[in-house]
This record gives sequence, C-alpha cells and structure tokens, in this order.
Amino acid sequence: YVRDHVIPAGVSVSKAAEQLQVSRPTLSNFLNAKADLSSEMAARLEAAFGVPARKLLDVQSAWDAAKSRRSTSTPIR
Repeated sequence: YVRDHVIPAGVSVSKAAEQLQVSRPTLSNFLNAKADLSSEMAARLEAAFGVPARKLLDVQSAWDAAKSRRSTSTPIR
C-alpha cells in the first residue's frame, strides 16, 4: 500500500528512506512486508508524504486482521 499509494512514483527506496530519516534497509524491510508499520514510521510517512498516520495505521490494522482470519480459517483436525 505504501509503495503504491504513499511514496510518490519515481522516488527510489534510498531517496524515500532519506526523506523519512531511516536507513534504506529499514524502509526496504517494511516495504517488503518483513516489518509491520509502527506508529513512529506512520508519523514519519505523514510528515514526509502527507498521508495521515491514522489512515496508515488503519490499513495496517486491516492487514493484521486479514492475516489472522486466514490463519484461523483452516480447520484443525
């Protein structure tokens, strides 16, 4: 979501990380779903790119709920 809807097209991961004042690996791990969105990262994204932190945290919450539903939808035998 962040890669497609928050970070402007054409902005590299390195440049976005610089704008967010985080390391490139930190941003890369987040963008590649190896790390969840923290409230700190949401605040940084809001400050750098103008998307409300609350909206980003709501998207993360919906993603977490969907993952949880998928993992519990398989019946235990």
